[in-house]
Amino acid sequence: MNDDEIRYQILEILYKEAKENPEGWQGRSFGLTPKEIMNKLQVPEKDFYFNMDYLDKKGLIKIKKVASGWMDAKITAYGTDVYEHKDKYKDTLPFIQTNIQNISANVIGNVTQAVDSTVIFDQRLSDAFRQARIITENQNITQEQKEETNKRLDSLEEGIKSGEPDVGKIQRLWKWLKENANWVVPAIIQVVSEYWKKVLG
Repeated sequence: MNDDEIRYQILEILYKEAKENPEGWQGRSFGLTPKEIMNKLQVPEKDFYFNMDYLDKKGLIKIKKVASGWMDAKITAYGTDVYEHKDKYKDTLPFIQTNIQNISANVIGNVTQAVDSTVIFDQRLSDAFRQARIITENQNITQEQKEETNKRLDSLEEGIKSGEPDVGKIQRLWKWLKENANWVVPAIIQVVSEYWKKVLG
């Protein structure tokens, strides 16, 4: 992922966390730790901290700092506005404009667009799904949930690689993963987006 893609995905992760576990609800006081965010992103640590610092300085996120570094981060009200109303901010925040596109037919909504890739698509597809399985293995869920998620990931990967893919089946698998295993989405969204671009012309 390039820096723009990392920034968008960090913002998305913290937005979803705030929606699912708002501050003050059930005594919750802040957002996610660096480790929790990195587990979802799976990017080099240096790139992660560089882009977290960028978002913090822009006021999109707020980092709780301590003497040894920082402990937690959460999206700000401004960051929430940016995430929910992307079109309004695409001129002032280039990472929104260059990395978000709408896929028609209600397939996946807003997705991250891969930029200037020099790696063969099939290889990147395999790498992305391998990464999604690693993320799933690290989730605090039951073994049964892990197995079901991996089963759906296998079917989706095979469907995309197929010479004559079943579009309806792929849509159903993608919908299931988004609703039941959303932690895998950041890892595979680029390759799924490219697939739909090819399918939809």
